Amino acid sequence: MEAAAPRGAAGCAAPSEGEQKEQPEKPIRAPGAPRKVLVASIVALLNGWSSLAMLFVMYDLIMSPMVVFDPQAHDFMAVLDFAILFFWTCDIGVNCSTAVFIDGTLVVDRRTVMLRYLRTWLAFDLFVLLPEYIAIVFNIQGFRSAGPLRIIRLIRICRMLKLKSIFSLVEGRLNSNVSVLALGILRFAGFFILMTHFLACAWYAVGDSSPSGWVSEYKDCSLGLRYLLALHWASSQFSSSMEVSPTNEAERLTAIISILFAVILASSFVGMVTNMMLQLVLLQKGKVRYQTSLRSLIRHYGISPGLSQRVRKYLDACYDGEQSYEYQRKLLLQLAEHLLADLFEEIRVPILVKHRYFSVMQGTWPQTLRMVSQKAMSQFNVAAGDVLFSTGDACSRMLFIDSGRLGYTLGAMSALSAQLSALAEASRMARMDSLESRSSMDHQHVLKKNCQVSEVALWVKWTNAGQLCALKDASLLALQADEFSRVMALYEEPLQHARRYAETFAQMIGESGAS
Repeated sequence: MEAAAPRGAAGCAAPSEGEQKEQPEKPIRAPGAPRKVLVASIVALLNGWSSLAMLFVMYDLIMSPMVVFDPQAHDFMAVLDFAILFFWTCDIGVNCSTAVFIDGTLVVDRRTVMLRYLRTWLAFDLFVLLPEYIAIVFNIQGFRSAGPLRIIRLIRICRMLKLKSIFSLVEGRLNSNVSVLALGILRFAGFFILMTHFLACAWYAVGDSSPSGWVSEYKDCSLGLRYLLALHWASSQFSSSMEVSPTNEAERLTAIISILFAVILASSFVGMVTNMMLQLVLLQKGKVRYQTSLRSLIRHYGISPGLSQRVRKYLDACYDGEQSYEYQRKLLLQLAEHLLADLFEEIRVPILVKHRYFSVMQGTWPQTLRMVSQKAMSQFNVAAGDVLFSTGDACSRMLFIDSGRLGYTLGAMSALSAQLSALAEASRMARMDSLESRSSMDHQHVLKKNCQVSEVALWVKWTNAGQLCALKDASLLALQADEFSRVMALYEEPLQHARRYAETFAQMIGESGAS
């Protein structure tokens, strides 16, 4: 096998004398743009802000209805109330300065963002904040107990409307279907408990509104005991009864409404949990159906046990968890071009830059590498025992190992022998998973994550001089030489650099006596 003339920039025509003239190169920057670090910091800050918003909303939902129990004022509670008020005041400015998604597109124009906030949440935020400032101005000491101001404080409960948008943000950051379903169950369980809390506070308020109400018997009890009695009564409306009973018309009417509400809420909770469990089952339905069809196919055509085992292991690798690349490909086809480019850059470029050449490209021509990751690369997975290439096969792509282990054997070996060797090694690796590398009598080298194979395909015409087999289920990225050529031909400076690199690479191969 002979090393052919360099492909220029992975297949481009050889440069002329004028093109071979050295050109000054731009200084090489460290991989990773400072802008991305800044964006990551801003995203982390906004995530923390959203988390604080959720905590403060939950605090308001729990503590605001408690004003019906006339709790004693504490300095700590007063300081916390002012801190929450200050937070929600600042939140108006944050909402005016935070980019938003409109019809699936990220909008960063400040005027558009402010107009959207003006049309949506601004009136609501002012409705909740202004009464609190009025309460502070008119009665900074009796803020928690004065009759009219108690109603103003209850307005804070309206902030529960913000929980939907906050939960949507949290759900958008989850990438596991099981986690999303678990969050849904947790959210509804929290809503169930919160409604019980509201019902307990409402029951106490009705009992305290009349001198003959049930609260009159426990007026001298501690706040904790009075709340627990009300909460016990509210909980009993779902399934049982307790010693506290209605004593007047208002309490009786409240009890009847509470029972009807409890029946609806309990039925909704059971239906919601059932639906969530059904979704968990449906997540596995496609895999189970495919495996059933596969077994029928194998049985119908009498496929040999060896081949059927390889096919099953491959499909298990494809459908294990969320590793169904075919399904992911269908989803990605629905993305807009710019979103697809951003996604591939974030997923593939960190793997590419493990190689020195692409690390330099990332520091000097990041836009070129972004295009390479989008146009010239593809991702695939292999099962243990699969042969990726054999001796004498044309070499047309460079491989990057994302996960798993591969074994490379230099020299001739039949395809059957390669598969048997790979399967035997896979079995051995399963028993000795901590083994880092191996060089046995057949000179097989173990390649792991972040290793690259067949770089030579990018720079010269090549025929494989060995065989590559999967020792464990593996995920790989393939950089196609032809597509790499087309992308590099679009950029003049990276093209010249690639040509010089290819010439040096070919010269090194020639000097090493590769054949």
